[in-house]
Amino acid sequence: MYKQILVPLDGLELAEKIIPHVEELANKFDSEVILLTVCPSGDYPELPLRAYLDKAARDLQSAGV
Repeated sequence: MYKQILVPLDGLELAEKIIPHVEELANKFDSEVILLTVCPSGDYPELPLRAYLDKAARDLQSAGV
């Protein structure tokens, strides 16, 4: 039913509260999870944002997603 699930994350705990629900749906439907974050152009927080998304991805992978 859900082939892909897009998860927008902004670094706040409130946004991260969706992750357990994403895990449940992704495991139930064998879905691919796509994590997304956005930063204003001209800013260069790429490394912290990349590390943030990599950690979220590792957490999902350890949960079997």
